[in-house]
Amino acid sequence: MAIAPLIVEQHTEITPKVKVLKNGQKVITDRGLTVQGIYNVYYWVVNVRGLSALITTILEKYVGYWVAYLVPLCAVALSIVPLLVWRHTFVRRPPSGSVLPQAIRAMVYGIREGFQMDEAKPGKQQEKHHRQVTWTNTFIDELKSGLLACRVFLLLPINWLCLNQTFNNLISQAGQMVNSGVPNDTIKSLNPISSIILTPVVSRGLYPFLTRRRIGFGPMARIVMAFLFLTLAMAYTAILQKLVYSAGPCYDRPLACVESDHGQISNQISMFLQAPIYVLGAIAEIFCFTTGTEYAYNQAPKYDGIGGSIGVDGHGWSWGMPGHGVYAHHQGPLSGYHVFVVGGRHGRDNGFVRGIIWKARSGEGCPFLSQATGAIGKH
Repeated sequence: MAIAPLIVEQHTEITPKVKVLKNGQKVITDRGLTVQGIYNVYYWVVNVRGLSALITTILEKYVGYWVAYLVPLCAVALSIVPLLVWRHTFVRRPPSGSVLPQAIRAMVYGIREGFQMDEAKPGKQQEKHHRQVTWTNTFIDELKSGLLACRVFLLLPINWLCLNQTFNNLISQAGQMVNSGVPNDTIKSLNPISSIILTPVVSRGLYPFLTRRRIGFGPMARIVMAFLFLTLAMAYTAILQKLVYSAGPCYDRPLACVESDHGQISNQISMFLQAPIYVLGAIAEIFCFTTGTEYAYNQAPKYDGIGGSIGVDGHGWSWGMPGHGVYAHHQGPLSGYHVFVVGGRHGRDNGFVRGIIWKARSGEGCPFLSQATGAIGKH
């Protein structure tokens, strides 16, 4: 997920500007909305990639595993090409040292003072402990801001755990139903398909509609909306499982009764009744995936020494929870630091906390991306 912050970093325009479109309309550029648009496009492309699961499943069934593995290998190899071709155009910040020791020391001092980070500021340390520290007041303010922003993500593990467990169990549930000749693990492709269709509707339709009418629909509202859609998906899943157990021939013992002909006859209920679950899940991801990364980036405190932006890869913070990964990214005009907690995705492997890396970066940017919004009249 490191590619997402890299993409956003290419947009270096900070100050709003008035621009005139080709149709003569004047608009004001807004960095927040631009970042939102970038992450929505990124999420859309991620779901286009997700369709590869449909292709590889078919290839594995009718050709072989070697082709199923060859396709993603070729895709990854091709993705390197634009990085090499435009490597001199991209905004890059080379490593310039680590801020981890200072951050740890500052947090330790703050914890010792009753979890008051202000007590770790140089003036307080000199006054109370006659101790000179290497950081500045702004460093502590940046660190506080980053830590406070992390509170938003405390509920995300619950969201992604429920989503992943629901979606993983759906494959088993589909195996108990009539699949009409379609592999039971193929129907999960309805999730990226729904996202591909609905992401432009939300980003190009709903959000601008609300903005033009000055209806607030900020990050917290979008995350709450995601939770509501996920709740509906889980409720529908539970009802559908009840319907599976209510259908013959095996009722609450799918594929296990004599009438199933040694597991060949499923309970007589269509697998495609799962479709609404994947659609609701896609809507939840649209509101939560992009909002999490966008909120983390926009809440990043900007400072000429150490900046912060906490980006979550869309699967929430994970402390040993299966099927999750974490990416936290801190940046600033001159330097920043990264935190990586590597895990799985969507339950495809059991992702646990693998390691943490903090790395400072420095460099300067150049304009790359721009998005205008907020009509203010005709030229």
